[in-house]
This record gives sequence, C-alpha cells and structure tokens, in this order.
Amino acid sequence: MKLYPTDTFFSMKGENGVLLTDGAAGNWGDSHREYVGAFIPTQYGIRVWKVDGDGVRTELTNGITTITQRDVPGSGLQYGTWTPPETAWDEGCTFSIHRYVKIYIWYELGGSIWLTDFTPATGAVLNNTQWLIAWSTTADYLAPWMIARITWGGESTYIDNITFDLPPVQPTIGVTVPKPPLRTHFFYLFREWLLAKLKRGELKDAQTK
Repeated sequence: MKLYPTDTFFSMKGENGVLLTDGAAGNWGDSHREYVGAFIPTQYGIRVWKVDGDGVRTELTNGITTITQRDVPGSGLQYGTWTPPETAWDEGCTFSIHRYVKIYIWYELGGSIWLTDFTPATGAVLNNTQWLIAWSTTADYLAPWMIARITWGGESTYIDNITFDLPPVQPTIGVTVPKPPLRTHFFYLFREWLLAKLKRGELKDAQTK
C-alpha cells in the first residue's frame, strides 16, 4: 500500500490533521523550526500510533525515530525507512503519524498530523515490512536564523510498502448438499440399471428367448 499526504484537513478520533490517501493530491508544507545562531545538522523524524475504534492509542515506534537528516545546508527530496512491529489490526483501527524536526539537542512536533481513514478486514495483521518514506526537507541558515522544514505534495512524497496479512476465508461449517428429489433419483437409478443390462447383453438375450 502506498499513501500520499494531501492538503485535505481531516478529523479522526479526537485528532485533527491532514489525510493520507492512495491518490496523490495537493501541495502543502509545514513542520518547520527556527533557531537563532549558526547552521546545525538537522534531523527529521516520526512517531506512529495505532488508534483503535474507541480512540485508544498504541505507539508502534519506540519514541521519535529519525528518518532522514541534513548535515549541510540544502533542500529537496529525501528518502528514509522504518520497520513497524507486527501488530494485530482490528476493525476500526487507523494510523496517526506525527512528524518532528530536530535542531540542536531536542525534537519538536512540526505541523499537521498525518491521519488515515481506511480499515483492513477484521483480523488483519500489520506486517513488519520496511516502509519507504519520501518527503522534501530543507535545512538552511539565513543569519541569524536557522530554518528547518518538511514539505510534501504530488506524487513525489509518500509512505510506501505498508502491508497487511489478511485473514483467510473461513469455510462454512455444517452445510450439506441437498439430495435430488425422489422422482428424479428413481429415474436416474432406472436408467443406470437399463444401461448396465444393455452392456451385459441381458436385455437382448431376454428378447430372443
């Protein structure tokens, strides 16, 4: 599954953010920090939660996880990876993905939360396959300001390789095949009896006696 951040604002189970969908749409950007001083290497990270049908949140990351970083000034597309733990995915569960920017020694939550509204089949399991995350980042020093940003939009920014194991189709227990009506069944047996007799030549012998 490949999901694209959009410019569609969305509310899901008590959180407000922008929608992740399977179709690229819109151009948007936020997640920025400013710092007075000099250029400092910048890191960009995420935290990911599973939110169940009752709004209970379970974190899938182990705190903030760094996805990409910039050690020198620059901007443009960057790619990073993260592997989720295998997780049971009950009916009504969704993702809540927070993005962070780190300048100097601490991370800070940046901008709109990424939210999903899809639900796989009941009994699905989120696989621990590696996600590929593509976003556009900026790290620049414009004296006296250090500026860092994550932006997204169109087909070039996405989260790819989100996969689920779906539950097998369960066989229906206790279903019986109906028997044919008695009349049909009788004629079927009579026809088979006649054919057997003809094969053995018994009917022909009976007619010549």
